[in-house]
Amino acid sequence: MVLVNCKWRQQNIINNVESVEIDGIQIFKHVKTEGMRIYFDSKIGDEVRNMDKSSFMEYMLIMEAIMEIPGWAALAISILPVVNDSVFEGYKYTVCRPNRPMDCQRLLK
Repeated sequence: MVLVNCKWRQQNIINNVESVEIDGIQIFKHVKTEGMRIYFDSKIGDEVRNMDKSSFMEYMLIMEAIMEIPGWAALAISILPVVNDSVFEGYKYTVCRPNRPMDCQRLLK
């Protein structure tokens, strides 16, 4: 499961992320929205056993989908995996880790 935190344009985010397909297979399915938290089931975790690698792939696919929304740069967005039904365990698998800020800056360029 993947968590996308964003308060604005949530329906656009849901529509764009759910429209991501690889080889004709829909990768993400919207599960629920709780305030600013938008949860998606992901089929990538089923195929890729390495948590760091699957988190990176999910992050990149979701960011590409969100970047298609007009005005996306003004949205405050964070994306992280949900591990063992816990949002907090997923923080260690985030692409942009606080101890390596340069990696985050490289991804966003």
